[in-house]
Amino acid sequence: MIPRALLTHRWLRSSAFQPLWERLHFWTLFWMNHGAGGNCRESGEEWVLAHMVRPIWLDRPVVFDVGANRGEYARLVRQRLPIATIYCFEPAAETAEFLRDNVRDLGAIEVMVEALSDRTGLAEFYDYTFNGQPADALASLEQRLPTQLGAIEVARRTQVRLNTVDHFCAQRGIETIDLLKTDVEGHDLSVLRGATQMLQQGSIRMIQFEFGPANLASRTTFYDFWDLLSDQYEIFRILPSALRRIDHYEEWKEVYLTSNYLAVQRPLLAPF
Repeated sequence: MIPRALLTHRWLRSSAFQPLWERLHFWTLFWMNHGAGGNCRESGEEWVLAHMVRPIWLDRPVVFDVGANRGEYARLVRQRLPIATIYCFEPAAETAEFLRDNVRDLGAIEVMVEALSDRTGLAEFYDYTFNGQPADALASLEQRLPTQLGAIEVARRTQVRLNTVDHFCAQRGIETIDLLKTDVEGHDLSVLRGATQMLQQGSIRMIQFEFGPANLASRTTFYDFWDLLSDQYEIFRILPSALRRIDHYEEWKEVYLTSNYLAVQRPLLAPF
């Protein structure tokens, strides 16, 4: 066993060792699944549908796919939850049309050409290019900050319609959302703040949200999500084939690399 005095020695914090620690830091984050949240088949999102969501519902679950983009996640939901009612929210008209065509064969899926937020009305929506190529997966209500990972530039600004979870559920008479999935490029916290009434009523059973570089643009922290949800939900970081429970908040957990988190209403934990 390495003596603690050696591990904490100031010599190990010298400039000579910094390249090593920085490289280890990079790989440690990778092994913790930070930065791997962009592909729903590899990030652990499919595992969540199969092992956390599917086992506990015999009736028809209601799933909100917020930020549905072209429908890859919706297709996974239909595969894992064949009788689910799925509401897909995609504010970009062109992407929504592609989405509608992509899920047409799946049945019981409604495509809503609107964004969910913390208010109703209209808002500016940004389309981007990445290294000169169209990147509809990056489109968002938040204007992105410059990045060294690649040249992200605003390609177009349009006006899109906003709704809230609470207002939509009241309109449709939806009493329970079994899974609320948000992937809205930094706007996820606003989506949840627009679900205040449903949250207070305990009407949302599971929430999956993304956290990453886009949250820098929206100036939201992981603490904001923790503060909003931790009283009612157990919160987990999603791994490729497991979950890592987050028992308490610490500042080092503010990692702005794309990751997905799952919030599970506490009474639902019993079956696991």
